[in-house]
Amino acid sequence: MTVVAIQRVSGDRLHAMADSLVADGGPLLAHTCKLMRLPINVLANASEPSRHEIGFAFAGSTLLENASFGLLSAALSNLCDVDLLRDQSARPPLLPSLDDIAEFATHAFSQMVANMGEIKGKTPSSSICLFGQCPIKQELTAYLIDSQISDGKLYFVERRLPLPHDEKTIIFGDPIACDAVKRNAEMGLFMSIQEAIDDKKIEAVGGHDQVMVIDRDRVHFPLVLDLDDDGSNTDNLIGLNMHKKRVGRLSIGGSVFSHVKEGGTFRYRNS
Repeated sequence: MTVVAIQRVSGDRLHAMADSLVADGGPLLAHTCKLMRLPINVLANASEPSRHEIGFAFAGSTLLENASFGLLSAALSNLCDVDLLRDQSARPPLLPSLDDIAEFATHAFSQMVANMGEIKGKTPSSSICLFGQCPIKQELTAYLIDSQISDGKLYFVERRLPLPHDEKTIIFGDPIACDAVKRNAEMGLFMSIQEAIDDKKIEAVGGHDQVMVIDRDRVHFPLVLDLDDDGSNTDNLIGLNMHKKRVGRLSIGGSVFSHVKEGGTFRYRNS
């Protein structure tokens, strides 16, 4: 499963956190990124593309998550303003609203699983959250898109989750982990997620912290990552266990890190 928390911390800023564990992942997949940047590009003939970014988070089936993110990323990165092509005006291409994106995603995910054919074994479940600033309304909003089963068929439904004021938090994923995060809310979002990850009694979450920051129309990942020589005392905010033997340059979520060795510490910094 997973635990994901999204919090409005100021007028135009969101913080999101998650763990990295893939429960029942087997030997092939023990950890994965659960917070991702979703680019929106609207193209036109001679105009500069209009660009925007929102966050994508999930809890549940990695099969559905990978397929859903791939489908949505491919679609939203190559949009076209049809009216602009028709009238050949000089205005910038128009971006879609977050409401329209969520409606499209819900329909597209349902069609996708309908075309997957028979799902063998346990029916996968998934909760996908699209969140950030709406390009049209200029307000912070989140949509939670949940999988459901009806008449033996898997489909998706959406729920709009407004973020009307600071300190508003959305928590979803494993029920036990969500309850633990809510109980420790006074510790702050970051510490409460860490407590849930470190709690061995909560089997559905674990691994490493993942952190995402959204400022208006851009998604950022924290650039803090220190690894001691023996791999201990890791301050790892991008949710990946960076092995000490990794060298060279690494690109994660659009941020490029350079490998620098300082004394006995492997330090990754923004290049």
